[in-house]
Amino acid sequence: MDKVLSLYESYIRGELGLSEATLSTYLYQVRKFLVFLSGRNTSYTDFSVDDFEAFLAYTVDELRQKENTTVISINALRSFMKFLRVEGIRKDNPLENVSTPKLGQRIPKVVSHQEVMRMLHALSEDSLDALRDKCLLLFIYGSGLRSSEVMNLSYDMINFESQFLKIRGKGSKERQVPVSDEQIRVLNLYTAKMKELMSEGKIPEYKGALIFVNPKTGKVFTRQYLFLHIKSLIKKVGIVRNVSAHTLRHAFATELLDNGADLKSIQELLGHSSMTTTEIYTHVAKSRMHKIYEKTHPRS
Repeated sequence: MDKVLSLYESYIRGELGLSEATLSTYLYQVRKFLVFLSGRNTSYTDFSVDDFEAFLAYTVDELRQKENTTVISINALRSFMKFLRVEGIRKDNPLENVSTPKLGQRIPKVVSHQEVMRMLHALSEDSLDALRDKCLLLFIYGSGLRSSEVMNLSYDMINFESQFLKIRGKGSKERQVPVSDEQIRVLNLYTAKMKELMSEGKIPEYKGALIFVNPKTGKVFTRQYLFLHIKSLIKKVGIVRNVSAHTLRHAFATELLDNGADLKSIQELLGHSSMTTTEIYTHVAKSRMHKIYEKTHPRS
């Protein structure tokens, strides 16, 4: 149980951009579910929707769990189910048709363009680590990639001539995303630095196609690596709230909307299967507009 919870924690840290409090709550809910399953002589590898419904009934009837906590339980277990599928532990999804009581729509947190620039400017271009981190940030914020997508990015996915990325996202859905001159410039610097260090014998030779690999092992970096490096960077530049790869992806979408992009285009760039998911960014833009108005208008 502890091993799968540890892997799940690494997954949600990298993918969901949760606060420490919410992350702890998710882990608590999943652990409680796993203990419940063990009492029914089953586990996370083969539980059914009946087991899930029995767990909810138990938490409501026996533990007197409130509705908002039940919603958190459902969301936590959905993310756990998604993790199991991403990791190849399960192929089915017993929670596929489970509905969630609506308690209000959650607006994604974003960082401003100025804050992202502070993060990028804090990274030098004279070391392999800094170039790699700068490249990672540019591909998340500049192309709206998910953390799993950027960590598995390979050179053959990039058309350097047309400056487009070919990404295979959720559900093996393929999309094309533009790449900026700055992204290409920093990627070339990073690649050149890798080759330089390999030729000097300072890091082992690597002939694979993946871009972001550990130079010592040749293995792809984990989502936990990305989470920790972003956390370290925001602390360095004085940003006091939580920022994750997912927050930067939200910022990418919000910047597009603020600068006149239509929702259909944003949906395609993000790889959303449903327009409903993309429409949340209209709420983000309106929320930010109100804050700017209240801060700057003399009669607000």
